Amino acid sequence: LQRPRGHLLADLEPVEVADVHRLFISMGQQAADSMPDPFADYLSKRGFGRKEVKKAGIIYMERDRMLKALFRAGCTKGLLEQAGLFTVGFGDIYHIILPYYDEHGICKGFVGRLDPRLPETKETPKYKNSFGTTKDVPFLFHLALAPGIYKVIVVEGPLDALLINIKCGMKGAAAVALCGDTLSDAGLALVNSSAAPVVMLALDDDDAGRLGTLGLIRGIKKQVLVVSNFLGHKDPGE
Repeated sequence: LQRPRGHLLADLEPVEVADVHRLFISMGQQAADSMPDPFADYLSKRGFGRKEVKKAGIIYMERDRMLKALFRAGCTKGLLEQAGLFTVGFGDIYHIILPYYDEHGICKGFVGRLDPRLPETKETPKYKNSFGTTKDVPFLFHLALAPGIYKVIVVEGPLDALLINIKCGMKGAAAVALCGDTLSDAGLALVNSSAAPVVMLALDDDDAGRLGTLGLIRGIKKQVLVVSNFLGHKDPGE
């Protein structure tokens, strides 16, 4: 979509999925500036103040309001479906939304975080992925491919990865998230093909995280460091 200098994306009619992604991200990040207190408080407790929310590119979505705004901007139902924005629960019980990028840094979908006031169940997991996401490319892996990166830090949760990248300021290191505790064979191949010679595993300090760590140690063909003690906390974010 070609935009004249100085014009907003909303001034032009979206013609492909990438346009919808950009428009949704822009609208959702603006909405995050004034998200309701329960969500802002949750993110604040996780270490995301207003500045960090903006820097992380976190989106806030109210389903009906957002979809109406996107329709008014010229998005079609077909484009919205392809963009992953009709994912069940998005904007209803998954209000905190994170853009998901492929290894080239192109947005391909979104990851929703369950309303923290609701219980996690098999039907309503903590994180839910939209169409376009894949286990073959870890969350934020495009950052691990940036020039000068020599250490890749692997965590489970996407918010943990965002927080490490924003707050820790480790030169030459990039955090990525599995959005779980395993990685597909294609994902392992991607990690092994990266230029970074060191991989640090910092999965959750629970049975699933420890099993996932063992599986990754077997599959990663680089120098592997393991964080095995979070000083009484479950994960790096805590």
